[in-house]
Amino acid sequence: MTENEGLEHIVPALIFCSAYNVMLHVADGYDCLMPAISPPNPIVTLWAWFSYQSSRFAPWTLVLASLGALCGGAMLSSSDLTLGVRVLGIGVGLVTALPSAGNLYWDSKNEDAEDVTAARERVMDESIPPLLEDICSLAASPKKTRQAALKQASNTVVKDLLVAYSGVQGVRAVVYMISDDTKRMTPLAKAGRSQRPGDFVRGSVRGDKAFETLSIADNFLFEPNIAQASDQWAGSGSGYVTFISAPIRVGRTGYGLLTLDAPKVGDLDARDGSTVSLLAATLSIYFSEANRTARNGG
Repeated sequence: MTENEGLEHIVPALIFCSAYNVMLHVADGYDCLMPAISPPNPIVTLWAWFSYQSSRFAPWTLVLASLGALCGGAMLSSSDLTLGVRVLGIGVGLVTALPSAGNLYWDSKNEDAEDVTAARERVMDESIPPLLEDICSLAASPKKTRQAALKQASNTVVKDLLVAYSGVQGVRAVVYMISDDTKRMTPLAKAGRSQRPGDFVRGSVRGDKAFETLSIADNFLFEPNIAQASDQWAGSGSGYVTFISAPIRVGRTGYGLLTLDAPKVGDLDARDGSTVSLLAATLSIYFSEANRTARNGG
C-alpha cells in the first residue's frame, strides 16, 4: 500500500471520528439548551381555536354535518361506486363531521371549567363562614389559644383548596408566615404535592420579590408561566410552573402569603386568584389575633 493509498483510508476515518465526537458533545448539551417547558403545540392550538368556532356557530355546524352525511351517503350509495367515488364520499363525511367533533370537544372543556368554578364556590361556601364564626370566639382567648387557632385555620384553608382543585394533578397550597426576625417567610401549613416548599429569604431575588408581594396594590399575584416571566420570577419555581400568591395582611402590616401552584401551564388562571385572595383575607384576621397583645391580662 502506498502512502497516498493509506491517506485515502485514514482521512475519511478521522473525519468520521471528529464528526462523531461533535455529535456526542451536541447531544450532551442538548438538554441544557432545551427550554424547561416545551412551547405550545400549534396543532393543539389550532384544534382549540377550531373547536371554539364550531361551538360558537353550533347550529351551522349541525347543518354542515347533516349535509356532509347526505352527500357522503349519496356518493357511497351510487351505482357507479368506483374507488375514487368511495374515497371522496368517505372524505366528505369525515371533513364535514370535524366541526361536530370540535363542538363536542369545546362543550366538554366548558363542563370541566364549570366543575372548577363550582369547586371554588364550595370553598367559599363551606370553608369561609365557619372560619369567620370561630374568629368571634377568639377575642377574649389567651395568646396561645389564638396561635393554635391560627395553625388550625391555616391547615383548614390549604386542605380545602386541595379538595377544590383535586382535579389538578400536582397542585399545592401553602401558607407562609413571616419569621420573628422578619428575615424570611417559612411554611406554616401545606397540602398537596409532597415536595416541601422552600423559605423566602430576604436578600435573595426570589425572597425579596415575595416580600414585595405583601405590599402590591392588587389582592393577588398571578403568574401563568414562570418560564416566560420577567427576570425576578424566571426559574424560581421548583416542581411548578404557574402560581397564585395572595398577601396575608391587615392594612400595611404583612403577616405572610397564601400560595397555590401547579406543575402545568393552564392548570390555574386569574379567576382562581379571587378565591385565594379571599381565603388570604380571612386568614389575615387569624394572624392579627395571634399577634396582638393580650387583652384583660389573657
